[in-house]
Amino acid sequence: MLDQVADLIREVAATIVLPRFRHLATEEITQKSPGDLVTVADQESERALTTPAYYRGTYVFVYRGDSTARLDSLDDPRLRTLRIGVALVGNDLAATPPAMALAQRGIVGNVTGFPMFAEQSIGQRMTDAVRKGAINVAVLWGPQAGYYARGAVPELTVTPIAATDGVPSTFDIAMGVRRDDGALRDEVTAALSALKPQIDAVLDAYAVGRIAP
Repeated sequence: MLDQVADLIREVAATIVLPRFRHLATEEITQKSPGDLVTVADQESERALTTPAYYRGTYVFVYRGDSTARLDSLDDPRLRTLRIGVALVGNDLAATPPAMALAQRGIVGNVTGFPMFAEQSIGQRMTDAVRKGAINVAVLWGPQAGYYARGAVPELTVTPIAATDGVPSTFDIAMGVRRDDGALRDEVTAALSALKPQIDAVLDAYAVGRIAP
């Protein structure tokens, strides 16, 4: 069953997303709210997929608790002076939503970008940079942060970034089916429900933090 789901996702990516990658016309990009852009590929992918979420993840701050007190808001005034690391996504080195929010607040001069692609994963590189003192705080996708921060020496603190108006930082993680395949959707939903303890155990084993829907 999971192979079927993976095949469906690959089909949508191949027919809807990849043909438009870096080939979008101006009229194929709209703005839901200031700074929140949506492409025609996003819209068509959503129409092609239905997603029962099996956990909700969020962006987080990662920092050394021995030198930085609790940090959980993009409006914390310390962010104007702390050395911050942010992820740069894809070939275009696009900013993540929290990084865009920092820029909107004028916090740019003390920010270092980490490209997504390198020999080591971005989560490992950014948490290592915090651990070694190259940066004071990393802004990372929670599942990446939790995995690489666990067991770090010195100890690293991971805190969810509080919700901010107009800046999405929390996302549902799901499996997908064709919108017209209700039977498969029901099978996947039932399987996710039945396997929830095992799924949660795997997420816990990899230190994947979750937040309530």
